[in-house]
Amino acid sequence: MDLEGIGKLRIGAVYLTLTEIVMTIVLYFFISTPLQKLVTVKNAEIMLLSVISPTIMGYFYIMDGFKIVERLSRVSRKGRSAVNSLFLALLLLAISCVLYIALILYGKNYHNSIVLSAVLTIGSLSGIVGTSFQIYGTYALGKAFSELGEVLSEGLSITGGRIIKASAILSLLIPIGAIVHAFTREEEQSLLFLLIIPNLFLVGFILVYIGLGRVYGSPAKQSKQLVAQQTPFASQPVAHIYQIEQGVIRGDGTATIFLYSLAESSLVSARIEGTEIKSYDINPEALRRGQNTVTIKFDSVSSLTQNTVY
Repeated sequence: MDLEGIGKLRIGAVYLTLTEIVMTIVLYFFISTPLQKLVTVKNAEIMLLSVISPTIMGYFYIMDGFKIVERLSRVSRKGRSAVNSLFLALLLLAISCVLYIALILYGKNYHNSIVLSAVLTIGSLSGIVGTSFQIYGTYALGKAFSELGEVLSEGLSITGGRIIKASAILSLLIPIGAIVHAFTREEEQSLLFLLIIPNLFLVGFILVYIGLGRVYGSPAKQSKQLVAQQTPFASQPVAHIYQIEQGVIRGDGTATIFLYSLAESSLVSARIEGTEIKSYDINPEALRRGQNTVTIKFDSVSSLTQNTVY
């Protein structure tokens, strides 16, 4: 996994953090301002551009980031699939917003009921389908960030991803509240709780940003207590190596593990954590950049308990 990819994911998280700040402001004005005063051509342009611009930038950076970490195939696929869903959602929701704004601004002066009905139908369907893709895509993105945090052993990224997943489910309340508010315009202050939702997203993306920053800024950090060194010079920085899947230890002392290395490295020894059992053979000793399958032979493992994680 390249640090460049981590850097792009962090930039994407910053842009989406900005999006959630703007969404909080837009939601507040939507709840507290009479609809006819709120929806003008100028206001509509400002709201759409202020939400869409940072969102698109965030999606592009996150897509590039997950492409760069594509050697972590499971996490990369989930991340890219999530962003594809979010791009589609953004397009459909933008169409829906434009059509609804047009109805509010010009509908009263247009008397062709068939056209008005068609616009309303298309806008409604675009909104429903777009919202569905938005919720799914955001949930999947949170899951991808959470799994990436697990691979990196970075707790803040795991927590941030989980908060994003929870917020995606809660975001169902936003369109429901918006519809109720648009048709009733009563008890406006009771809908202020909707502002909590973009703020939860905000917290999630900030935690992801900070968590990935710990990895991006600390290339000497290791996971799973693997002893490794850069080649060919021992004086070079310690390699950043991660165990990306659970390995297997067989009864004859042979273990198969799956490692991801940020650079070409060498494994000089291995030990089963919590025991004094050490390796006497590692194949291959040299790790290439990216994913590696390593076979390690340990001394007698008769003291280990079956079906126990070490």
